Formats: sequence, structure tokens, C-alpha cells
Amino acid sequence: MSVETDQGAIRTNHVLLITRWRVTPEDCTVLNSFSNLRLTILVTHSGIDHPKIEPVDSTIAATSTQSATAPRAQCATPASSTMS
Repeated sequence: MSVETDQGAIRTNHVLLITRWRVTPEDCTVLNSFSNLRLTILVTHSGIDHPKIEPVDSTIAATSTQSATAPRAQCATPASSTMS
């Protein structure tokens, strides 16, 4: 996929980000600022409630998913950026 500009075609790079940790609104602002990336974020959790097996609380994944899918206006996104 490319977008035509006055300078010619700009490539859009597809990036897959897989995380088990926090995605904050500040992270979204930074991620949305990359105009040449088509970003897909996968937030994972195991659902295991045993801290020795799974030290990451599943509520972190739920909160991260809410942050990552919030409307761009809530992330204070620059008007020229894209995140799909």
C-alpha cells in the first residue's frame, strides 16, 4: 500500500505489536504519530490466576485494550497521523 504525495509515493509499513503489558493513552499518542505505519496491536492474557505461573494480572490486558481502542481524540493524536 502506498500514498501519493507531492514528493511521490510513501510506503506504508505493516507492523504487528504483541504485548502482555500496559498500553497507556500516552503510548497511543506516540503510536498514532507514526504516519508511515499501519499498526496492529494484539494484547494477550492467559487467564491463569496463579501468580507463580502467570505474574501479569489479566486486568492489565483489559485496561490496555481499552486504551488501545479509545477514540483518537482521547489520545491527543496529532491530526495528520493514522493508526489502523
